[in-house]
Amino acid sequence: MTDDAETINEQEMIYDWNLVELPDTGIGKVELNDETLRDGIQSPSIKSPTIGEKIEILHLMAELGIHSADIGLPGAGPKMTEDVVALAS
Repeated sequence: MTDDAETINEQEMIYDWNLVELPDTGIGKVELNDETLRDGIQSPSIKSPTIGEKIEILHLMAELGIHSADIGLPGAGPKMTEDVVALAS
């Protein structure tokens, strides 16, 4: 039983942010927060980077202008605590 009042229009259900023109705020600055170095690589097909690779990635992110980074969760264990301290240093 489908009635015109019950018919769902796809255009009304999906909001396409790409069609919206954002107002010019005059700020001209975008801040990025990266989670590349966050712990939680749980897939067996993913290689966890070494601390040296993580530090290199952190420096590259800084060169790209990334303002902040989630560098891990120290509560995840001793190894993660070591990495977070090294990255924060």
